[in-house]
Amino acid sequence: MKKLLLVCLAVATLFAGARHLSPLPLPTLKVLSLDIYPCDEECLREHWKRGEYFSFLAHLTPDRAKEFQSEYTTLAAKLPLPKLFAPPKVTIVLIAKEYLRPIVTKSTKTLLAYLMEQEFDFTLKTRYIDRESDYRVGMEPGAINVIFATFNDKESLASLEPLGTVYIPTINKRFLTQAHDMLYFGGIDYYAQLQALHDRFGGDTALFYLEDSPLSQLLTSYYQQLEPQAILYGLKKSDKNAAHYIRKNYSLRQRATLFNTPLVKTAMIVSQMNYYNITPKAKLSTQINLSPKLFALLQPKARKGFIFANALTHIPASIEANAALLDVENSYDWLGYALFVGIDNIVASRGMRKVSSESFVDNQIRYDTQLLGMDAYGLRPIEGYESF
Repeated sequence: MKKLLLVCLAVATLFAGARHLSPLPLPTLKVLSLDIYPCDEECLREHWKRGEYFSFLAHLTPDRAKEFQSEYTTLAAKLPLPKLFAPPKVTIVLIAKEYLRPIVTKSTKTLLAYLMEQEFDFTLKTRYIDRESDYRVGMEPGAINVIFATFNDKESLASLEPLGTVYIPTINKRFLTQAHDMLYFGGIDYYAQLQALHDRFGGDTALFYLEDSPLSQLLTSYYQQLEPQAILYGLKKSDKNAAHYIRKNYSLRQRATLFNTPLVKTAMIVSQMNYYNITPKAKLSTQINLSPKLFALLQPKARKGFIFANALTHIPASIEANAALLDVENSYDWLGYALFVGIDNIVASRGMRKVSSESFVDNQIRYDTQLLGMDAYGLRPIEGYESF
């Protein structure tokens, strides 16, 4: 069902005199025109631009209703207007390799929080495929096909021939050498986030990265272009500690430290810095480490001084409330956020109401970047960098 309505009727607390719910329909608003002069398409647009919404509604005739469907839908969301059209139907197919099932399940909750607010009927399907299978196996013509591709799939995506519209929320388009014009991307722009961190904290920098991670290596190479003098510390996924880099390395106190490492590895390095009393000038990270789990993995003292580049800057309040009912923290779920923003833009291109602030630019969602500072107990925007 499109919407789940949880109604709790406690008889003891009802003050109304009636014993049954009223059979009368909810009221609707009809606006009548007393103007003797006709109003053509240009006239309607002028009423809309000037904010003369009741004049706009009064002159809107059925033969022109389709041209102004988006405007009418916007007003109908705030006023009890009669529906002019049957709700459009949207089919969304989520396609992922079997081993990504937990990630898909989690991010789908944010998508449902968005769909609960929309005025269209939807069908949501999930298809899991084998590691070796081509993504076309799960695609459905006419549907919005969403592929949860990994960074290692970027080369195969460059040659993918989609069946209709395909959205990839997990990868940024700039990481592909080429892409079909029916492929749309919603991955976070880590380059823009590194640029924002460098512009604010560039200079003497130390950088921890994973030698056996292609993404970590790519981001490290990019940051080296911004800061050629950065000192690099390479770890492997199998490393259990970074003590040989940290113990008595007092030069780290004079540098901002950037972590191009995943969450658990980052927490390990920071905890060891705290143990050896090595406190960098600032601890920098892209979206990779922005997670409530970092609070659980670090002691309050070790949390201080962390600066995160964040792309989740425009979460509508209604969607955030719906997500909370589904036990999702939108402020940290970047994949769910990318999923909601991309699908919202795709359905908006078909004439439906748009609720997100971001838009596609050359088939890639363009995000704002916000810098967040962490203290012992929470996060706060850094003054002057609420939008980069």
